Formats: sequence, structure tokens, C-alpha cells
Amino acid sequence: MRPILITIVLGLSVLASAQVSNTKTGYLFRVKYTKGQLMDYRMTAKQVAKKGPALLITSPFSMRVLSVTNGVAEILASEGPVMLNGKQFQPLGTAQGEMDSRFRPVNSDLRNTTFSGMYPERAIKLGKTWTTPFQLQNTGVTGKMVATYKFEGFDIVDGQKVAVLSTKIVGPLAGGGKTMVRVSDGTPQRMVLTLGLTYTQPGVGTKDSNVTIEFGVYRK
Repeated sequence: MRPILITIVLGLSVLASAQVSNTKTGYLFRVKYTKGQLMDYRMTAKQVAKKGPALLITSPFSMRVLSVTNGVAEILASEGPVMLNGKQFQPLGTAQGEMDSRFRPVNSDLRNTTFSGMYPERAIKLGKTWTTPFQLQNTGVTGKMVATYKFEGFDIVDGQKVAVLSTKIVGPLAGGGKTMVRVSDGTPQRMVLTLGLTYTQPGVGTKDSNVTIEFGVYRK
């Protein structure tokens, strides 16, 4: 079975500097790019099926802001090598393009990815939720998926003040967890998701594939 989460990490490899700022109507999550900024992450994804061996995927990834023009950044993102059960599965890969202040590609070779447009359009109050389309590329998972984020408040993680977002995914790949975003620059500090894969069988309906994925992203 092809690892379902082999490219989910690409969504994070296009993140850039942002700020979580307090306004009269709530907290505004926006990207504030800084030329020359480099961020490094590591990803782990464990895929477990009731039948068959477990798969462990690991990969480093980084992002560098090359330039900023009117709030839009030119970004060089790299990922890999991707390791599957300790052996190289994919070599180092890079992509370059423009992203706006909500992590959306702008006339860019950077694809819409898992976290594209993750931030809400307007300021958000504590305890409130918002939804965005949720996409996975080159995973074999098809069908509409939606992510619902809830702004739960603030915490200290790894010595950093973070905004905590509970995250719920609905669709053929469904589950949830938490995303922790640095207040100082808006980049993810840590993310943990537990996801299950379902499929639709004609005449029967939606069924559980008995595949579970434990996915984590960590700031170096």
C-alpha cells in the first residue's frame, strides 16, 4: 500500500513568518514575510493497518523567503529525503513560487497544499471556529475534504508562546488533533493529528478502511 501521508508535509513546507495580533474584533492570523528567513521542521507519520505491516515515514523540510513585494513572498521550499521504514523513498525535492498572506499560491508553481489558506479571512475570537477546504496531493485519496479549526487559546510549548487550534478533518481522510502556532511569527510550532481513511462502496455506502495515521510536525 502506498503511504497515504507521504506528501501531506508539503503543505507545511510553504509556510512563512506571520503574526497573531489582537484587534478590536478578535485575533488576526496573517503572514508577515521576512526576506532571508529560514525555518526547519521534521515530520513523522506512522500508518497502521489491521492487516499488513506498519509504515513509518520521516522527512525534514525547510522554507526560505527569497524576497517580499507588497506582502507577497517568493519562497523556496525543500523536502526530503523522505524515508520509509528507514530506507529512502523519495529524494530531496524543491519548489519555488509566490504565496500571499494566507498561505495561498499566487500565480505560482507552489501547489495548493494541505495548509493553503489555513488562516481565517477575518479576525477570530477565542472559542470560535472557521472552515477551509482541505487538500492532499498525490496520495491516492480523492473526494472533498474540509478542515474545521477552533481557536482554543494560548499555551507555552517548547519555551514558545503559541496559539492553540483544535483541528477536525471531515471527508475520506478524517480525524483531528491540534495545531500550535507561534504567536511571534505565526509559524507552526507543533502539530499532531490522528486520521482514519474511509472509502465509498457502491450500493453499500461509506466504509472504514481500517487504516490509521498518526501524524506529527515539529519545529527544530
